[in-house]
Amino acid sequence: MSDKDKMGCSDISELSRILDSLLKTDEISDGLVRSVDYLRQLELSKTLKVMMREKSDIHKQILSDVIKLPDRLSNIAAAKKMQLSEELIPRTFVSLMLLNLASAILDVSEVDPEIPTLILSKLYLNYRGDVDAEIIKFWKFASMYSVNSPAVFPSILSTLDGPTLEKCVRSAAATVNHRQMYSIFGSVFNNDKRFRILENILFLRGLTNERELVTLVSYLGLSSGDLVKKILQRAFLLFADETYVEQGDYR
Repeated sequence: MSDKDKMGCSDISELSRILDSLLKTDEISDGLVRSVDYLRQLELSKTLKVMMREKSDIHKQILSDVIKLPDRLSNIAAAKKMQLSEELIPRTFVSLMLLNLASAILDVSEVDPEIPTLILSKLYLNYRGDVDAEIIKFWKFASMYSVNSPAVFPSILSTLDGPTLEKCVRSAAATVNHRQMYSIFGSVFNNDKRFRILENILFLRGLTNERELVTLVSYLGLSSGDLVKKILQRAFLLFADETYVEQGDYR
């Protein structure tokens, strides 16, 4: 086993030990301290790099357990009348998870999209409001990173499940401009199934304000003029063709 592989195994083992200690009554205090340091000092980013390099279902399970920590620990803390550190409160925890993810992406030679995809989907599943509040820095990072590595984030985002991709689009439209959005999403929506997500946003769920609408449509113009035409055609059919409304998904 190479020194690099040994270090990787050590990183994964340390994270596993932290998780185990948080489930043991006599070790929980030490586990809490160690978990805070692991997040705050960006040690998790080193573990994420290992996970990107070495695909494993066990790694994914460990990462899923990490993301559930605030919910699990809040219940334990309430039962034991303990106060959790700020780093383990959902809003700050989400911010630190995204920071560790950004650090890992920045420092790895080849980004495996599975790990970033898992983190984004699990964070949105468990802490949507907190993610929407904290993800602006991550999108700013993504747009700057994409200047030199334009294929990485479209690769990550194209592997997301539909509901998570929709949440990512909505949060990005609310926080970055259309050029930054294009650098992050690229041509992800030049795909009929994913294009349907945009239709649902525009015609079913709606956007918060006019600026978000302009950002999203302007992004589509940079991605592909055909996508803007498709949106306009759908809009015309939706508002002018009663049969299309009655037989489509826009009832």
